Amino acid sequence: MRDDSEVNWTEVGVKVKKLIDARISAEARVLMKPLSIMDPDFDQILADLPSDKARASVMEHTIRAEIHERRDRNPVFYEKLSQHLSRIIEDLREEAIDSAEAFVSNKVRIRSR
Repeated sequence: MRDDSEVNWTEVGVKVKKLIDARISAEARVLMKPLSIMDPDFDQILADLPSDKARASVMEHTIRAEIHERRDRNPVFYEKLSQHLSRIIEDLREEAIDSAEAFVSNKVRIRSR
């Protein structure tokens, strides 16, 4: 942090440096521990998430982590599985975009009547 500023730190006293360091800090927090689809609480953990988007994200990342972890055992199978997962996710995103566009288009038509 000190390197990015334009302050001449050689002129700042030790006490001031300590105060600044005590007030300015960065802390990394784990928001969610790594999860396995084999975890007996997997369904409950998903159910406790606040939204469908959060559940989908956790499912995607958990499956991708499992694929990555197991890829060395059967590279061809897990590469195909990864590609299939990517296709499913892309299809769902496109479907959501199409639905949103259809909704907006329909809403515009209704307003113009």
